[in-house]
Amino acid sequence: MNRRERFVLENHGYLLAEAAIRRHADFLATKPMPPPIVPHCEWMEPARVRSALADSAEQKVPFGRL
Repeated sequence: MNRRERFVLENHGYLLAEAAIRRHADFLATKPMPPPIVPHCEWMEPARVRSALADSAEQKVPFGRL
């Protein structure tokens, strides 16, 4: 996994976690809930994300542990 792909996927994970808390566990959040914050905001631009993930399916992952 390259650095760009890692940044995009990390942002995605942060946003999914935030959405899950809003939907299923809002009692865990402060009121009012602050807007979502991602660690790599420069990687939120759609064209940049598409570029970073363009060859993602081409990568091979070995079986077992890395």
